Amino acid sequence: MILWRRVVPPLLLLCALLLLGTVGFRFFSPGAAWIDCLYMAVTTTTTVGYGEIVPLGPGGRLFVIGFLACGLGVVSYSAFTFGQFLFSSEIQRLLEDRQMRHLIEGLGQHYIVCGLGRMGITICRHLAERGKPFVIIDREAELFENEADPNWLHIVGDATDDMVLQQAGIGRAKALATVLPTDADNVYVVLSARLLSTQLEIIARASDEAAAAKMKRAGANRVVSPYSTGAVKMARFMLNPNIEDFLEIGDQDRKSTRLNSS
Repeated sequence: MILWRRVVPPLLLLCALLLLGTVGFRFFSPGAAWIDCLYMAVTTTTTVGYGEIVPLGPGGRLFVIGFLACGLGVVSYSAFTFGQFLFSSEIQRLLEDRQMRHLIEGLGQHYIVCGLGRMGITICRHLAERGKPFVIIDREAELFENEADPNWLHIVGDATDDMVLQQAGIGRAKALATVLPTDADNVYVVLSARLLSTQLEIIARASDEAAAAKMKRAGANRVVSPYSTGAVKMARFMLNPNIEDFLEIGDQDRKSTRLNSS
């Protein structure tokens, strides 16, 4: 809407200028057709100069001089404004968003990640390393510019909004992970996603057991608590320090297998 506010004023000025020129040429050439007067106004404003197709006396020529003096200023201002509009970062972002929406519409059996915090970025990197298609949803556009990979498909919006989830292709998605900052938002996303897709695999993050129970009742297939999971992992490392090396070796072997197979 802000972009159109920049375009509308010069557009109205051009229309007013052409209207003034048409009426002026008609006034100084009463027998001329309106379309010829409009044609004269356009050719005069654009300084094309195809000649006079309507008869102009001395008064008409004086009108043309004044009309040109006003018209050149209006045309220059309008051309400058339209140029800024066409090459502005806002219009470029709009074009990129349109292309991204087109790519998202072509996805199927993909993954949706709600929230681009630390957990969200880790999930997306994990999916990207394995070549899995995914879409990220977050309210903050700056996060996509500063934190995310430019090639990651994303939607700037509220993940608790049904329309945003539908834009992400929730009806065609394979799984959804919601890692928004608050438990209330995660519960709402789980509930909305489950109502929109009964077959979707939903994984949610919870900060405590009470929130986890609510998310399961709302329709989450799995609920993860980073604090309890991290604590259990730390306890395992304390009891068996060598398990970390074992897990790293297993992960490297899986990566090597994928690279060799590709």
